[in-house]
Amino acid sequence: MGEAVEPIKPLYFEDPLQPAFSENWLALRRQTSLPIMTGENIELVEQAVPFLSSQAVDCLQPDIVCSGGITGTRAIADASALYRTPITLHNVSGLLLNLASQQLAASIFNCPRIECTRGATSLAWSAENPLKISDGRMKINDAPGLGFVPDPDWLKGHRYSEEPYWD
Repeated sequence: MGEAVEPIKPLYFEDPLQPAFSENWLALRRQTSLPIMTGENIELVEQAVPFLSSQAVDCLQPDIVCSGGITGTRAIADASALYRTPITLHNVSGLLLNLASQQLAASIFNCPRIECTRGATSLAWSAENPLKISDGRMKINDAPGLGFVPDPDWLKGHRYSEEPYWD
């Protein structure tokens, strides 16, 4: 598959093999010139080190939800930095993970981008301080914490009918 994809020069060949490290990753590395990325299912820094020490990947892609939260993901980013390997934070879980990924990415030097789906910004209108996105770039919110200030009127209007609103 890698040979078929090489002519279009993708940014990364993402998750081409099962997520656990094996010799197959090294075989793939030898057989393709594509930049290889994996890691959204890596849970601990110990699982990332074999990919890094063998130079089997060009980029790791930890997900804060799967990789031990902000602290665990930061440990993976720090280990990746020791091997001069960038990370791209993975996010398919919505707005709050997007905001957490933003804050983490801003605090480390080897994270040039965050992957996110359309759903990662889907609740932006539920905030008093919505995300500012332009040309594929997101301005980091400078509000406290993750930077999300919920809009109480929006929350009241979108709660489940059986659920009371907690003032």
